Amino acid sequence: MIKKAFAFMIFSSAFIFAQIVGPKISVLHPEYSFGDINQGEKVSHNFTITNNGGDLLKITDVRASCGCTAAAPEKNELKPGESTQIKVEFNSQGRKGNQVKYVYVKTNDKENPEIKLKISGNVVQQKKEDDQSSLQK
Repeated sequence: MIKKAFAFMIFSSAFIFAQIVGPKISVLHPEYSFGDINQGEKVSHNFTITNNGGDLLKITDVRASCGCTAAAPEKNELKPGESTQIKVEFNSQGRKGNQVKYVYVKTNDKENPEIKLKISGNVVQQKKEDDQSSLQK
C-alpha cells in the first residue's frame, strides 16, 4: 500500500511539474499602429513571440482576419527562453480610411492556446499636389 501511495505521489508531482514548466507563449506588444499609410502601399511589422515556459512551444497555425494581411513566423518551434518574429504585412491596395486587422497565432500552450495580434492604420490617398510635384521631378 505504501508503495502505491508513493508511486501516486511521484506521478502526481510529475504531472504538476509538467504543468508548471509547460510551454508558455508571450508577446510584449500585441498591437501596432502604422499611422497614415498611402493607398496602394504595403507595410509590415515584426511581432516578437517568446516562449517563457519550460517546454518546447510549437506554433501550429498563423492566420490573418483578412486577405489583405499576410503573416508568417520565422520559426515554428521555440525552446524555453527562445524568441521568434512573426512578420505581418498589410496591403492597402483598394482600402481607404481606418483599418484594423487581426492575426491569430495558435500554439500548444495549454493555458493560452491562441493569441491575437492587432495592426491598425489609416489609409489615405495621396494629394494631387504630391502627384504633380513628383511628375515634375
